[in-house]
Amino acid sequence: MDEAVQEERRPSLRQLMRRLRRAIDDGNVAVAKRLDHRISQQFGPEHFSQTKEIPLRAPRRDGPSDRPFVFVSGTPRSGTTAVGRLLKSDPRVAMFTEVYSPVLGYTPSMFDREILIELRDAGLIPNLSLYGNDKILENLDTARVVGDKRPHFMRSAQLTLSRFKKESVTIFHIVRNPYNVAHSYAQRARNGQWHPTRDHTVAVAEMNMNSRNALELLDRPQSDAHKLFILRYETFWAQPENASVLFDHLGLSDETEARRSGVATMFQNAMTISARDRALSVEETAFVEQNLDWSAHEALCARAVV
Repeated sequence: MDEAVQEERRPSLRQLMRRLRRAIDDGNVAVAKRLDHRISQQFGPEHFSQTKEIPLRAPRRDGPSDRPFVFVSGTPRSGTTAVGRLLKSDPRVAMFTEVYSPVLGYTPSMFDREILIELRDAGLIPNLSLYGNDKILENLDTARVVGDKRPHFMRSAQLTLSRFKKESVTIFHIVRNPYNVAHSYAQRARNGQWHPTRDHTVAVAEMNMNSRNALELLDRPQSDAHKLFILRYETFWAQPENASVLFDHLGLSDETEARRSGVATMFQNAMTISARDRALSVEETAFVEQNLDWSAHEALCARAVV
């Protein structure tokens, strides 16, 4: 068969993702694994911002969860990891780190222990064995709040909230100095940590997408149980007292000794990071200045709680 005809008949990425979503909805793990492998082989990691991950939609439980949920959102390199670590300094917060891909959203039952273990054992969520997530899983049953730290959560935030109709959901979305984010992308692209094309230009595109999605969600009527809070990285990490803003919104106003120690460490680390030099080249700086959606960025910053 002619190669051009073969290529034309190959399913598109969108078609394969739809098949994958149906397989997961049907609980067909074997088919989901085959489709996941095919997507990674046919399209490669450059089509995804996170490699070796599969977007999942686990089946719903029979009733709503009585535990509140929390998600840490933002553009990569904007400080989502730091805020995620800060939250899990409180032992009552089961804060996972990038267990699921943000593409197809979340459901409450995706944080059930049995489902997490089943998907991990099936090879569908390899990150559950990384970033200290295994320890979070051990303490899941005693946690009062559960969630995931997930850059690009805004890609499917509205879809996710539509599935958490009766559950309490808090989203902390981090906004950082665009030049610092762009510098971090460019540096990782240069030193081989990321694909060489995922540089400052991609940083700008992803910041624009996240800012616009966050503004749209802020302006959209939401359930009283769903809250979105914007945090400015530079302002938030300037004062350790700001940590209480996050925990108060999660109903954890009473401070534990473990949290007090964790907060002190995290803010000390933030001061060290903030002192680092992050100079973009003249061309990179000009690109950010000319292509960032400054109106969306500034509008988001103006609505920050800290």
